[in-house]
This record gives sequence, structure tokens and C-alpha cells, in this order.
Amino acid sequence: MRKRLYINYFYKRPQVFWLLVFLFYFVIWVQLSFYRAIIVSVLLTLSQIIIVYINQKKLLPRYFDSQRKRYVNNVLYLFLVVVLFSVSFERGLLSLLNLSGHFEKPPLYFVVFQHSLVDLIAFWISTSLYLLNKEEQNKIKIEELKKQHIETELKLLKSQINPHFLFNALNNVYAISYTCDPSTPDKILMLSNMLRYVLYDCKSDFVKLTSELDYIQDYIEFQQMKTEKKQNILFSVDIKDEDYKISPMMLIPLIENGFKYSKIDKDDKGFVKIDIKQSGAEFSFIITNSVPSVPVAKDFIYEGGIGLSNVKKRLELIYPAQHSFIVEDTGAEFKVDLKIVNG
Repeated sequence: MRKRLYINYFYKRPQVFWLLVFLFYFVIWVQLSFYRAIIVSVLLTLSQIIIVYINQKKLLPRYFDSQRKRYVNNVLYLFLVVVLFSVSFERGLLSLLNLSGHFEKPPLYFVVFQHSLVDLIAFWISTSLYLLNKEEQNKIKIEELKKQHIETELKLLKSQINPHFLFNALNNVYAISYTCDPSTPDKILMLSNMLRYVLYDCKSDFVKLTSELDYIQDYIEFQQMKTEKKQNILFSVDIKDEDYKISPMMLIPLIENGFKYSKIDKDDKGFVKIDIKQSGAEFSFIITNSVPSVPVAKDFIYEGGIGLSNVKKRLELIYPAQHSFIVEDTGAEFKVDLKIVNG
């Protein structure tokens, strides 16, 4: 991580990096001659700047991925040209300034080797940095694509909830109006609040758990209205933090399935038990419903509904490695145990 920070620093301030390179060469050569150190350091630094710039800005982006053979040919040509000119300039300048007589003149092959080595290092470093930076950019793009995919999938899963709720809500409105119940206006207002929650508040990624519980409470009250007798519904809540947040409409599909498949409005022995607890970062939701003697579909994914598959997908997207989802079917009871550790 620290190494990456240094690389980013020199990317933003290349003049600092090249100044350090120049000083490095100067310190090595100044022991022989001050003027020779200046000339050699300038030529070595300039040759590396030329190679790094052309390699990173021109050759690598244009040829490396699509025309690898052409890239190699261009690299060889650039390398030969830069080495030839830098060696020629060094020998020419030293002869022109008559400085080479101050010490033993190094053989030509040594000068060629010296320039070739530093230029090869420049090619290696510039190519490595380019590939490293490209890999980082690809990772960022992949993460962005994953994020966009997740957001798209979540929107799709949420869009499945609203039509399903509206369908059930219209049935409830019809049942209320048909019975001419004097509490009809209050129930319609309650239904309006539920619709507002689903259509507007649920657009957020997370909502307060208390808001979700209000919705569940209203939903249970609507379910109770399907029969004149009191249904066997147990709704237990133990919340420690009223500001605790949860993904909206995560629980209601499980509750809808519990009511649907228990046949509680028709089966005198039917029941639905809901237990919700929250403490700190831990959240627990357990729903148990009876299974009637005349079996209905074992799979909770039914035509026109959303069921467990929707909840499972949303949990995997929103709470990866932060949840457990256990389903138990004993034949007489169906139980869903959901736990979330958010943080």
C-alpha cells in the first residue's frame, strides 16, 4: 500500500522523480569529474525521460495489446536510436569541451553498455508501471460494473415487490368496502400509509427497522380482517435501537408466505408466529407457520409472487457473509430463521 502511494506521488510529480534520478547519476560520476558528471547525468536522465514518455504515452497504449509484434519492433528501434544519440552526444561533448583528458577515457563498449543498461531499465520500469496502472484501472472498472449490476438487480427485485403488494392491497380494499365496515375510512387511510411506504420510502437502500415494523403491523391487521374470529397470530418484537436500519421490504415476503401457506383464515388450527429481535449489530427474524393437513405447494416460490428466492437474492447482494438464512419444514410446521450481523 505504501509502495503504491509512492508510485502515485511520482506519477503526479514526475519532475521530482527525474531530479532524484539526475542526482543519483551525478553522485556516482562526480567522484571522477564534476563536468563529466554533469554531462553524463544529463544525458542518462534525458534518454530515460524520452524512453519512458514515448513508451508509456505512444507505444504501449497503441500497440501493446493489439499489435504486440509491432510494439516490439518499435521498442527496438527507439532503443537503438536513443542509445546511439546519447553515446554520440556524450563522446562529442566531452571531446568538444576537452574534458576527457583529465582522466583515462573509458572504452566505447563501456559507454555503450552504460547507456544500454539505463535505457533498458527505463523500458522495464515504464512498462511495469503502465501494466500495474492498467490493472488497477481494470479492477476499478470491474468493481464499478459489479456495483452497477448489483444496483440493477436490486432495483429489479424491488420492482417485483410493488406490483405484488398492490395486487393484495386492492383485494383488501375490496373486502373492506364489501362488508360496509364502519372502520372502512380508517382502514383505507392505513392502506394509503402502507402504499406510501412501499412506493416512496422503500426507494432508499435502508430504512429504519421501526418503519418496517409499522408496515408489518398494518399488514397483520389487514390479514386479521379476513375473518370475523380472532386468528392465531403472535407478533413479538424486542428492539433495542430504534435507529437501527434494514433493507426495506426484506421481511414482508416471508410474512406473506407464512399467511398464505398456513391457510390461517380457513384452518381453525392454523397459526403464524413472528419473533423479531435486535440488539447492537445483531438482528433476528423468525417466522413459524402451521402447515395444513391438506398440503399446498411445498415451494414458496409461486406464480405471480416473489417468495423466498427474492429474499435470498437480496440477502446475498446486500448482506454478503453477514447473514444466515435457515428454512425448516417438519411437515406440521414451516419455519424461517433469518439472522443478520450488520457491521
